Amino acid sequence: MHPNGYEHKMAALKAGTVNALCYSVPRSGSTMLYEVTCEWFPRNTVVKTHDYLIFPPQYAPPTIASYRDFRDCVVSHWRFRCKPEPDQQMTEEEVRFFCGFYKRTAFVLDQYAEERKPLLIRYETWVDKAVDLIAMVAAHFGIQEPRPEELADKFSIAECRKRFEPGHVHDGDSGVWASRVPTNLHGLLDRLLGPELSRWGYL
Repeated sequence: MHPNGYEHKMAALKAGTVNALCYSVPRSGSTMLYEVTCEWFPRNTVVKTHDYLIFPPQYAPPTIASYRDFRDCVVSHWRFRCKPEPDQQMTEEEVRFFCGFYKRTAFVLDQYAEERKPLLIRYETWVDKAVDLIAMVAAHFGIQEPRPEELADKFSIAECRKRFEPGHVHDGDSGVWASRVPTNLHGLLDRLLGPELSRWGYL
């Protein structure tokens, strides 16, 4: 994922002129985190990524990393890419494909957690509590006047659904995977993502 003027920002990252690095597991609120962070920093000094970025240690910017139940990520990514019908469920082939993607993504999350010591933000704790999210991010970046109450309405799920790319923001609910993955495939999902779910507190 290389959005938001990626090449320009990578040059800035290597030059030490980036104020913030926003890493997120795909489908765990990356766009919202990026937009919140850009309330306090110029956009060309904030890097948003789903990848592990390497840069000179002396230029390491403050980093935030968002993650979510990987089973919900699997379903959210499937909905975003495949545009299924409201009552449609995933096939075994789709479950295996998206689980493979998120196993690789979890490895990137592990790298950030172990090597960069970021502010780790669990999606489920803030998705319906914009005030808490804004306050956490502001504190991590040392913002003196974060204005969480003032910004909270702007970053509610309902408002983000209006402002962002159509279909990019769903309802933000947790546990949706249980209804979108057929019951007979729940065991497969847990087996494929078991180590990652356990490591990050979802099993």
